Amino acid sequence: MQRRPLFAAALVTGLASAIALPAFAQGKEIKIAHVYSKTGPLEAYGKQTQTGFMMGLASRVRHQLR
Repeated sequence: MQRRPLFAAALVTGLASAIALPAFAQGKEIKIAHVYSKTGPLEAYGKQTQTGFMMGLASRVRHQLR
């Protein structure tokens, strides 16, 4: 296996992600949709996913406040 093409691909990928990274730090408000079932046979699953999703958001906010 040749290492140069693999190294070149990794380098290009790293540079591309480093250039795109500042786009995420703009501080704009984003909207997140969570589509889940509130009635029917999947109601219990929908409640669990909604609870887990809200816990994840709350955890993320707590980590940012530290």
